Amino acid sequence: MPAQTEETAAPLSLDSLLIPKSLGKIEERFQGTGSRWVIEIQDVHAHLPAQENIAAILDHLNAVYGLNTAALEGGWSETSFPESWGLPNSREKQTLARALLEDGDITGPAFAALFSQSPFKLVGIEQEDLYQKNRAAYLEHHQASEAMQKKIGAAQKKLTQAKAALFNPELKSFDDALTAFREGKKAEVFLPMVVAEARKRSLSFDDLTQVKLFEKALEMEKALDKEKLKSEAERLMNSYKRKRLSFEELLKSGIIPEEQLQHYPASRSYLELLNLQLGISHKDFFAQLDDAIARVQNVLFAKDEERSLAEKWERFLVAKNILDLKATPDVLGYYEQDKNTIDAETAEAGLSGELKTALEYYSLAKARDERFFSAVTTDARLSGNIVMVAGGFHTEGITARLRKAGVSYVVITPELGGQAPDEALYDKRMSETVKSQTLSEVQNRFFPPSFDKGFTAGVAYLKTDRNVLKAVDMTMNYGGGAEAAPAAQVKQVAWADYEKMTPEEKKTALKGWLQKTRESAARTLLVITAADLDALLKEPPGETLWELAVRSERSSSVVLVYGSLADIPTDAIGGKFRVHRIEGKSVVEVSSGAEFKEKFRELLNQNLVAAIVPEGTEGIDDRILALPNSSPVSFLYRAFLSNPSLRELVRHPEFFQSVRSILGEAENLESFLAAA
Repeated sequence: MPAQTEETAAPLSLDSLLIPKSLGKIEERFQGTGSRWVIEIQDVHAHLPAQENIAAILDHLNAVYGLNTAALEGGWSETSFPESWGLPNSREKQTLARALLEDGDITGPAFAALFSQSPFKLVGIEQEDLYQKNRAAYLEHHQASEAMQKKIGAAQKKLTQAKAALFNPELKSFDDALTAFREGKKAEVFLPMVVAEARKRSLSFDDLTQVKLFEKALEMEKALDKEKLKSEAERLMNSYKRKRLSFEELLKSGIIPEEQLQHYPASRSYLELLNLQLGISHKDFFAQLDDAIARVQNVLFAKDEERSLAEKWERFLVAKNILDLKATPDVLGYYEQDKNTIDAETAEAGLSGELKTALEYYSLAKARDERFFSAVTTDARLSGNIVMVAGGFHTEGITARLRKAGVSYVVITPELGGQAPDEALYDKRMSETVKSQTLSEVQNRFFPPSFDKGFTAGVAYLKTDRNVLKAVDMTMNYGGGAEAAPAAQVKQVAWADYEKMTPEEKKTALKGWLQKTRESAARTLLVITAADLDALLKEPPGETLWELAVRSERSSSVVLVYGSLADIPTDAIGGKFRVHRIEGKSVVEVSSGAEFKEKFRELLNQNLVAAIVPEGTEGIDDRILALPNSSPVSFLYRAFLSNPSLRELVRHPEFFQSVRSILGEAENLESFLAAA
């Protein structure tokens, strides 16, 4: 168990909390009337970099500020991993926890609690029946998604064409920039344009204090000597490395004596910038930025028709955000202000029913806000300073209630590492009919004591066997009988033994091997050229075998090698798995590159990578199982990789002929595979 140190015994005050920029940013800070703080981290579901950074933020809050409790959206139980937390921080513990995080079996908060400096309690704050109603509303809305998106696209195209035809050149240029900003361009890029347009037309933003602060912060940041600051930071951090503070926290803490700081001019300038940034509320800033945009637009309108069309476009965006389930509470507020007109225009686009179900979803989401606030303020398990991890939609509803109650809070958004949220995985988790895969179950699965015991058993198992997949399976299925002990080794079948089997024995063996494969937790990788994939899919029973290969959530990755984008068969790469598209001349060229070897290092080391190549191909990494591109049977790559017997047999070319013959003799391929 980690020993108490001077730093953990006397945690810093949360009044001036800052976090490393590499982990996330503080969106809002409110100083209430009491001494209690709630640190709200905006969760990004099904997003590995976000979960990694949430884990790091929680670890930082535990070690530096003494926080030891997190309230979690999506859960309705609690744990502090009493057995797992006490395990030494070994390579085996890190490896198993990392595998669980990457597979989505645990979230960032659970990862943090396994390694925190002091015990960390995770408390689910959902009301189960209310959560399930909200999810049911999501499912109802999601079922109509494809047809709905076509209608939204048609309405958007019509309005975009109308703007292009009607807007004057200056208005059109500004509108294009605004659209780019709303689609992801940063405020740091867009704001200077807004300010320039305002100055050009003698517009004043003096009353927009947050916009002025943000503009000043940009100017100060631009004036910083970044290289000098980096050098000073390294020297200062080395002097105070035992404090476990980020550089920003070190400057704000007051630990550095003033006479010492005087010798670090770039750091003093950076501290001035940090103090200025503390006065910026991102919520208030964006509200004022909307005001600034409206002022610029107002002087750019040359006729009433332009103004009317711009207003109609804004109403369309409100409806689109609601229909896409990406609305903020502010957007829902705009809807209520102009409800009748938006309803009429939505009906004109044939989207009334879809809008109704989306609004029902949001009504239930708001009801969950009240449930979260009630838990945070009345549940005895959540007393004192705590962290709350919940999706961004809930932020405003919760912070408004905290503000009214006089409770201090900080809102933190995790850094996403340049990766957009995985909406496809989120949809799968929310839509999955198998209970164990739903978004709430991802949260709740690590609450039971069986997980804690299973994780401990999994770590112990890894000390004698490096099979991470078995350790993961042991952790997730502990208490189910055989899973509580190391899995029995699968008997290897040599080629000589297989040759001696009768056709019926071979057929029976193949069914058994496929069944074991379906029970496997293996995450495999297939490397194939776009041309080979297209050809194999056109050869029966290629399509059926491809569906089998990619059906499992854990067989998640395919590397598609292409010479040009036109080569990619677009109808063959959809589905519930991840596709990496890598340009190259051949599978050998791509798989032998340093970038490929680093990106898929773990799968390579576990011999879980297959490549479909022309017969006689040489130069393939010996950790990669080379399969011929002459038969759709090669689409059984997941079976070959995850089953020791098949992995051995597939190295003999005659084995493919045998398997093809077995499948050809089966009256119905799908029924044969189902029987397996």
